[in-house]
Amino acid sequence: MFDHINENEYGGNCGPVGPSESFIISRTEYEQAHKWVLKSHPDYKDWEKQHADFIKYCQIATKKKPGYYKLAQEEEFIPWFKNQVA
Repeated sequence: MFDHINENEYGGNCGPVGPSESFIISRTEYEQAHKWVLKSHPDYKDWEKQHADFIKYCQIATKKKPGYYKLAQEEEFIPWFKNQVA
C-alpha cells in the first residue's frame, strides 16, 4: 500500500511505523492534514477569494456590518467548500 513512498524524494523511509499498513490519527491531526492539503492546492487562493466574496454577500444581504455578522457553521470555509465541489 505504501511502497511508493518508502523511498521518497527526501531519501528516507516514511509511512506507518511497524508491520501495519495503516495508522490512526486524531481528529485534530486529520483536520490539520486536511487543511494543509487544501492550502497546498494551486487553486486555493481563488477558492479563498470566492469564499470571502460569499461572506461579503451574506453581510450585505443581512444588512449587518462586518464586525457584527456572525458566521453560521455551514458558511465557514470547509463546509462552504464541500458544498461548492459537491
